[in-house]
Amino acid sequence: MRCITGGGPVRINSLLQLDELVAKHVTGKRPLTSWEDSNALFRFDTEDEARAAIHDAYYQMFCPETDWTKTEVTRLEIYPAYSSSLEEAWKIVECLNNTGHSMQMRREDSEWVATFGKFPAAAGSTVPIALCMAGLRTRGIEAMLDLETSR
Repeated sequence: MRCITGGGPVRINSLLQLDELVAKHVTGKRPLTSWEDSNALFRFDTEDEARAAIHDAYYQMFCPETDWTKTEVTRLEIYPAYSSSLEEAWKIVECLNNTGHSMQMRREDSEWVATFGKFPAAAGSTVPIALCMAGLRTRGIEAMLDLETSR
C-alpha cells in the first residue's frame, strides 16, 4: 500500500481529515470554499466580503467587546461528510461501482467491514467510516483512524 505522507499508514486524527482524503483521492469532489472571521465566526462566500464585514460598524455590534483590529479572516475548505453521513458515504459506493469495484459490507462483532472488489477489507465503528477506509484502500492508501489524538 502506498502512503501519501512518505512512510507507513496515513494517520487520521479527525473525521474532517478523513472526509478530505476521501474527496481528494476517491471521489474527486472539490471542496466548497468559504471565509470566516476569527471573532464572530460568520462565514462568507468571498474573502473580500469577509474583510468588508469585519470593518463594518453594524457587523462589529454582534461582538461589541471584541478588538476588531486583531480579527483574522481564514479560508475554509468544506468537504462532504463522508465519514458521518450514510447519504454522503453512499456516494463512495456509487463512485467505485462505476469503475467496476463492487462493494461488500458485513458486521463483525462491534465493527462494520467493507471491501470494494479485490481490495483488502477495512473496518470501522460505523458504516460510513468503514466505507471511507475501504475506499481509500482502492487508491492504495492505507489509513489509520486515530481519533484519540484529536481530543
